[in-house]
Amino acid sequence: METITLTNNDLENIAYGAAFLGCGGGGPLHRVGGFIEAISSNQYSPKLVNPQDLSNDSYVCCIFGIGSQIDAHKCSDMIRAPLRATQLIQEEVGIQLNAIVPAELGALNSIIPFLVSAQTGLPVVDADGAGRSYAHVDMSTFNLVSPVDPYIVCNDASTPEDFVAASLQVNCPKKADEICRGIVRQPAFEGAGCCATWFMKAEQMKVGAVECGISRALALGRLLRPYRERQQDPLEALLNYFGEDCQHLATGKLSKLDHHTNRCIDLSHFEIVDGKQFVTIFTLNENMIAWSNQAPHPLCIAPDSICFITSKGETFSNSEIDKYKGEVVHLIAVRSSPLLRHPKIVERYLDALHKIGYPGGYLSLEQLQEQSK
Repeated sequence: METITLTNNDLENIAYGAAFLGCGGGGPLHRVGGFIEAISSNQYSPKLVNPQDLSNDSYVCCIFGIGSQIDAHKCSDMIRAPLRATQLIQEEVGIQLNAIVPAELGALNSIIPFLVSAQTGLPVVDADGAGRSYAHVDMSTFNLVSPVDPYIVCNDASTPEDFVAASLQVNCPKKADEICRGIVRQPAFEGAGCCATWFMKAEQMKVGAVECGISRALALGRLLRPYRERQQDPLEALLNYFGEDCQHLATGKLSKLDHHTNRCIDLSHFEIVDGKQFVTIFTLNENMIAWSNQAPHPLCIAPDSICFITSKGETFSNSEIDKYKGEVVHLIAVRSSPLLRHPKIVERYLDALHKIGYPGGYLSLEQLQEQSK
């Protein structure tokens, strides 16, 4: 099994690239520095492996953070919980893991698996369950190939007396998500926890995963780094990088922010003022739908990604958006993986969209582009 050893610069580039690809979710970017420091203090170097280099009968699972991104600002460092979740799911199943898989792309949830890699020597698979971040566990493409049972969630307590963990025996991803969020709302969790689930063979993972998300985030982070360091506008470089897979939706000042947290989900909307155009983005942790006051239909609908970056090359998550109010931001839509357009996955996204007031169906980015002509 060939692996690639990653440096601290690589991890930072992954985090910044994943913050863009995560379309507002996946954890606060500013927390990443503490994770990289913790990774550097362990005995192993973090490693990345191509999913096709894993034998089909090897075992993998996903390790990820869950909860409100806003609450993540206030909770503990989440440095101890990922390893505990990894150990607990192996004890539950009675099988040793061969690799760790990111659940999604996002600043923190793309880095958390590398902490486990540095603690255990297990490689991280260059794949995930979306190619973006998502609000609910039932939106993951891994549900197409693997049950969520068992579902482990634990807190990040620094003492044995304060440590809390739960093992859920549940077959429905939606119920697993609801119950888990109820657990992390308890004071012992401070609004966030670490989960382990989708314990599966690599053969299953290869069918249900969106491949090469980590390497894509790494390449994107490398591309954006000089723009961020020089505070230069990266728009042209980004559009060239994504090519026909993206659409530039708007450029304008970020304004009119409104957000609150309900049941460990951050609900918000914000506007980008682009001349006479007002683009409103509605979120459930992640950016879910974008509307323009000058179009009779949405500009972009999840699971296609609604991403943003400042004109100075800075990426950020929705939990950090207050910091960028009044700044010029580019809004860019990125075409989703074909796996995310599976009817079962689209149904889960639409269920979430309907609950925040969108009455329609899913139209792909390509279909919406065609309607705009």
